[in-house]
Order: sequence, then C-alpha cells, then structure tokens
Amino acid sequence: MRYFMELAYAGGAFNGWQRQPNAPSVQATLEERLSSLLGRPTEVVGAGRTDTGVHASHYVAHFDVEDEIQNPSDFCYHLNAMLPGEIAIKRIYRVNPSAHARFDALSREYHYHIILGKDPFRRHNTWQYRGVLDVEAMNRAAESLLRERDFTSFAKLGSNNHTNLCRVTVARWEWVAKGELMFRIRADRFLRNMVRAVVGTLVDVGRGKISVERFDEIVRARDLSLSSSSAPAQGLLLADVEYPETIKKLKDTTMLQKIKTEFENRFGGDYRVYASSGRVNLIGEHTDYNLGFVLPGAIDKAIYVAIRPIEGEVSKLYSVDYDVQLDWNLSGEAKPAEQWACYPYGIVQEMAKRGGKCGAFEVVFGGDVPLGAGLSSSAALESAFGYALNEEYGLGFSREELAKIGQMTEHNYIGVRCGIMDQFASLMGRESKLIRLDCRSLEYTLVPFNPVGCRVVLVDSMVKHSLASSEYNVRREQCEKGVAVVAAHEEGIESLRDVTKEMLDKYKGEMDEMTYRRCAYVIDENQRLLDACDALEKGDYEEFGRKIFGSHDGLSKEYGVNCKELDFIADIARSTEGVLGARMMGGGFGGCVIHLLKAEAYDGYIATVKEKFAAEFGVEPRVIDVVIGDGARRIE
Repeated sequence: MRYFMELAYAGGAFNGWQRQPNAPSVQATLEERLSSLLGRPTEVVGAGRTDTGVHASHYVAHFDVEDEIQNPSDFCYHLNAMLPGEIAIKRIYRVNPSAHARFDALSREYHYHIILGKDPFRRHNTWQYRGVLDVEAMNRAAESLLRERDFTSFAKLGSNNHTNLCRVTVARWEWVAKGELMFRIRADRFLRNMVRAVVGTLVDVGRGKISVERFDEIVRARDLSLSSSSAPAQGLLLADVEYPETIKKLKDTTMLQKIKTEFENRFGGDYRVYASSGRVNLIGEHTDYNLGFVLPGAIDKAIYVAIRPIEGEVSKLYSVDYDVQLDWNLSGEAKPAEQWACYPYGIVQEMAKRGGKCGAFEVVFGGDVPLGAGLSSSAALESAFGYALNEEYGLGFSREELAKIGQMTEHNYIGVRCGIMDQFASLMGRESKLIRLDCRSLEYTLVPFNPVGCRVVLVDSMVKHSLASSEYNVRREQCEKGVAVVAAHEEGIESLRDVTKEMLDKYKGEMDEMTYRRCAYVIDENQRLLDACDALEKGDYEEFGRKIFGSHDGLSKEYGVNCKELDFIADIARSTEGVLGARMMGGGFGGCVIHLLKAEAYDGYIATVKEKFAAEFGVEPRVIDVVIGDGARRIE
C-alpha cells in the first residue's frame, strides 16, 4: 500500500533532500524515523515539489507499507514527534500506487497558481498582456469540465484510447491572496498536460480571446489542437494585468482562507487550523438512536477552526457565519445565551467530565457546510472543536470518544437527543468510502463507494426543519414505547435492534398504530441497509439505488417525517431515466433529497426538477453537489 506525505523543511543542519555521504539529509532522516515507527526498513521516494511552484519549501514524497495505517492523522502526529524541528509532515494519506504524484497533497487536488503582476518564478515563463482578467467568465467556462465525463481526452492529441477516462468533481478559480489566483481541479486521476492545456485555455477566456461557449465546444471536441497554448509547468506570471477593483481587496472565495485571514486580522500571531466535514447518509435514517445500522460518508464541505491556546480563563470566540465575537469562560458553570456558542461550551464541559481539561483559547471558526440542508453542520462544528481541542491540549481522546463527546453536547447543551451517526461520520470519514456503522457496538466497516459514471447530488426542498427537533424526540419516544412492549414479554430486548418483525407483529395489539408503524420502519430500514451494502460490495449500483428509493417510501409513509416538497422531488426522480435512487435525508420535515444518478442524466434532471419545483412552489430549489471525502483532520 502506498502513502503520500506532504512535508516542509527549513534547511538548517540538513544537506538538502537527497541522501548524501557523511551528511544528514531529509530523506535519510525520514527513512530512519519511519523504519523505527513501522518496525521494518522503509524507503522514502520522491520529494517532487508541489506542482504549483509557489510554495518552494513544500514537497511531496511517498512510501510503501504492507499493512494499512489505521489512523493516518495519529501516525502523522507520532512521526512528527520523532522528527527534528526543521522537518514538518503536513499530512499523510493513502493513494493508488499508480496515481500521478503531481498534485497538492494537502487537499488531493491539482492546484495551479497564477500570480498577477510579480514574478516569483524567475526562470519560468511569463505571459505579458494588458487588460482585465474576467475570473467570473473563467469559472463559468470551467463548469463545462464537470459535465464532460471523457475529460482527459482533451489532452491526448486526438487519441482514441479511452483508458484514461476520468470524472472531474471540482473545477474552479479562487483568489488565495491579493494578486494570486489558484485553479482547483479534483478528478479521478491527473495528466499534467491536461491541466496545463485547460489552464491556458481558461486564461484566454479570462482575457476575452475566446468565449465561454467556445471553451465548452473545445472540451466536448476533446481535441488539444483547438486549445490555447499550454500554461507553464511551474505556475504562471501574468504581468501588466489589471483586475477588477473589487478583487484588489482580496475577495477570498474559500471559507478556509476567510478563517485564516480573520484570525490574523483579529488576533494575529501563530495558530493552527483544523477541519471536520459535514456528512451525507446514503441509507439508514432514524436508525442510529435505535442502535441499528447507518451508512454515512463525510463530504467535501467542512467546518474550519483556527485556534491558539492563551493564558487565563476567558476564551475569545469569533463566528464568521454570525459575525459575532464572544468572550466567555467555557470551563465555568454559566452557559452562553447564544446557541452557536453552546457547541464549543458543551464540548469543553463534556471533555472535563472525562478528565480532559482545556485552557482558554482564541478561535475563529466557520464553514461551507450548507445550513438547513441536513448535512449535519452542527455535528461538523462539534467534531471540529473536539478534534482541535484534543490535539491542542494533548487530551488523548480517540475519535470514537470524540464522537460520543459531540453526541452528549447535543443531548445536554443543545436539547436534541440525537444518535451518534453524524459525529461519527464527521470524525471517521474516508474518501471514496461509506461507513457501515453499528450504532450499538460502534464497530464499523468501510464500504467501497466509487460509482463510476454517477454523481451524488442534493436537491434542497427550501423548507426549513421547523419541526425536526421536537418531532425527532417524539419519534424516539414512540420507538422506546414499542421496545418496552416487546421487552415485557421477551428476554434480552434493549432496543429495536433486538426486535424482529415477527416479535413486533406478535405484540402489535399492545401498542397503538403509530408506535407500531414507527417501529416497523426501523426494523425494515436496518435490513434495507444491509442489503444495500451487499449491493455495493458487488458494484451493483442499480440495486443500491432501488434500496434508496425504498428508504424514502418508508420515511414518508411509515415514519411520517415527510413534507410535500420532499415527496414532490422524490416523485420526479423516480420518473426520470438515469436517476438510480433518491430519498429524503436527515431528520425530515424539510431539508434535502439525496440522489444517485448517472452523469449523463444530470443536466436534464436538474433542469427538470428546478422547472417543475418552481412552478409548483414558487421557488427554485438549491442544488448541492457533493463528493465523499475525509473526516476530521488538521489542515495546517
């Protein structure tokens, strides 16, 4: 198995990267420490610079191991503790050994930087022209890449070889510093020429040399001869460029950059950044607090926390989303009046109950997890704070324990008696994997989720979860009532996980109709999930989709957490060719419908559902594309 690591080193006593006779080197030092940590001789290969050429001290290297590293974040922590201060490992993660190594290892995206008006590359190529760079047009053009499945053919000189097909899931330009643009692209695989040709052509869109429509035609034609000159391999200087006045003030488009900029402006000094992801749940809804099974996955949208411990008892918390700062003693008995502040307060309190004492800290936090969409932004917030405080204060909690701390924060400080699924997924998620979690034992299995030629997309009903919190507790009480009826007659019954359909039917006469239907749904949903996992193991996404549709029917008709907007979207999905499965997701009574659909059906379906939904309800639904990604992690 191959693992990549992104690292930085500051020179000092080291004689460069490569092994040198009679002189220490970064490579030799890493190999020595890795061999000691792994218990076997280990070779470190690579140290090619990240492809942007911007961060000259950041390198990519890889090493191979026989057994999977169960917790790469913890492994990274222990390796850093063994290394001298001049070397810092930013991140370690597993990759396909045949994957192309020219990408940004922090995010697993290919990042191409453009500097406007200065030359950090010196010996590298410079493109000079006068004019305004239209970044909005460049991003409109880049959307073509998300629609074109056979994207890599764009860079294959008209080759008919289709072995390099890939699916692009992220493609956009972002301002990362004043005068510095970055093109982010995430795909199944990368060809260097592909990205350079795309960047060169997109820059010509920004310069007004070709239109957005023309770029779309070039991508669909898959003919490199139609593209503009390829951008230089080491990044690009655009000299003598004017760009819009509104951009000159550093209009960052990424939440991460906003968090960092806000911390630096508000508090200054050194800090560390952590993130924890929102989640989707493909199937297994309202089963978690009944100690059944769930099948969530972390997504590529997260809550970010920039944090620094300080002296004293009063912490300084700034919420980017609410644009409010609160100074509060989180270790004290007084609970904040602001609900957003109750999340970090609850985390600190729950850690203290378990012997984990946190000091005061300065923190800036916010995220790009859409609110009210059932993506568990609250669990991401709890997990981000829990993970950050655990790392900053060396508390030693496992990720499973952090999930329980987040769950108890919801119970004791927010007033929602949730299960553990959301926090568990946010902390334990892995790219291209779903988590089959047993909510009774907390044992979990990573299930492969790589539906080639398909996309996961959420369509927002635009209905807020106004009933979710109160009705959530009602449903839980109904399930507990059903368990009590069966437990009065059968031994070993502690939750619906222990109740069979035969048992439920046997004692149906002792419970009201609503209680029976709620319990029956949970028992059926657990079996649907197990059958869905079998389908995934076989790569049968058609059958997996049918189970998703079945889940929606149960939630709507038996568990009663539907609303007319959610059912309307699901009905359109069911009647559309190419939509494999769709169901409401989250607590219900609003939020999103999650879909698994074929890529070629995406454009037509989204246009149809937007048009019909707007005609019926007078508002256009929000569409959220998601990619299954990693959970809690340190960013930098």
